[in-house]
Amino acid sequence: MDPQFITLLRERFESLPEKLQNLIMRPSLASSVQIVAEKHRLPEDKAGILREMVTLTLLTFEDSNRFEERIMEELLIPGSVATSIARDIDTTIFVEAREEMKQAWNERKVHEASLPKETMPVAKSTPVFQKRLIEEATPVSASPLATPQYQPPSYTKPLTNMPQYTEDPYREKPE
Repeated sequence: MDPQFITLLRERFESLPEKLQNLIMRPSLASSVQIVAEKHRLPEDKAGILREMVTLTLLTFEDSNRFEERIMEELLIPGSVATSIARDIDTTIFVEAREEMKQAWNERKVHEASLPKETMPVAKSTPVFQKRLIEEATPVSASPLATPQYQPPSYTKPLTNMPQYTEDPYREKPE
């Protein structure tokens, strides 16, 4: 794996609230994904891709609103199965992650409300990991606010040795 991406993963992980970090590192996360994969009879390689997708979504590299669509694209499965898998992952993992984030946000708001105005922390305009993304990965012509999405490698074989179309001598030629 690319060393820059590993550094980016580490920085993104460290920027998350501690409760969400614990959720990601919990062994039950992998077992929950494995249970969903077994329920839908996914082969081991596709179960691994699903685990990677869940982790990248929790680390906010993947858009959770496109999770079902990404499952369909990456696992090469029909839409109805992708919908069912996305629903199961949502109820077993993402709901808990959302609750952890809400709780962390509420705790932060309570903590900031208890501080005097002079000692309130000032939020940085752009976190360090976003600055590095902008500097290293975003093309000059792109918007500086857009962060590039991680694209995992495609697991499909490229089409090679495609038969070339030849004209059928027994058919009439189109005019």
